[in-house]
Amino acid sequence: MKIGILSSSSAVSQKPVRIGAAEFEKLGFEIVFSPHCFEQNRFLAGTDEQRLADLHAFFADDTIDCIMEAGGGYGSSRLLDGLDYDFIKRHKKPLIGLSDSTALQNALVAKADLICPTGFLLKKRFADYEIPPTLLDFFAGKELKYELDGAFEASGRLLGGCLSLLAALLGTPYMPDMTGAVLVIEDVGEEPYAVDRMLQHLASAGVFKAVSAVVFGRFVDCLAKDSADGTIQDVLDEWEKRIEKPVFTNLNYGHQAYSAVVPLGAACSIKNGVLTVSGKDEQ
Repeated sequence: MKIGILSSSSAVSQKPVRIGAAEFEKLGFEIVFSPHCFEQNRFLAGTDEQRLADLHAFFADDTIDCIMEAGGGYGSSRLLDGLDYDFIKRHKKPLIGLSDSTALQNALVAKADLICPTGFLLKKRFADYEIPPTLLDFFAGKELKYELDGAFEASGRLLGGCLSLLAALLGTPYMPDMTGAVLVIEDVGEEPYAVDRMLQHLASAGVFKAVSAVVFGRFVDCLAKDSADGTIQDVLDEWEKRIEKPVFTNLNYGHQAYSAVVPLGAACSIKNGVLTVSGKDEQ
């Protein structure tokens, strides 16, 4: 399998990215870097034009099996107006990412009907480097299973990602249709009140009325500066009661080490505390 590596968001350092690439090469994957992967233009990995060119080139190259983000940060949302979604839809392949790539991945799901696994970036971010078993199983077309807390049953199309990026898509043409979806959300470094504000934004926009279920992943380092504000768990517990749809918790997905990889755009079902993706979805 040949994986195209690019940076749609912030600039990345070469060393941690090449460490990750070497781990994939050990397993027999062929790694190809985009021409502008290691560019830097202020807080971005090159100009918008360069990053768009890299994306379109990888979709046009039929020898590339999937595309993977080197890192996160900020900037993928700047590309959404410039993408040729009709062209991408004719050259479907997964785009793998996490965090800032939530904007790009949801746009590709909404406008080009792609399946975009979220939960992994190529660069080394933690002391130990692990290629998630769920990512390898996705590559192999195997059934994916994730343990959850919650006694309900639900089914629908998996959508979501990083909450702050998802909330920013509301009101744009790049927000997928949430009707009947299983919404998976996580975030990092946001204070509890900020997470509450974004959840209220989704609620006011009718998202929670449209979906079939909500799944909370990890909310990493979401700490209050003032202890009187309460904790992130207080916020999630309250919203678990306020959302008038089945709510599941404790999905091992987010910005932490050893995160599971979840394929946005794929059909799923939840039963007996297990979220299942059949593995039969194809680009």
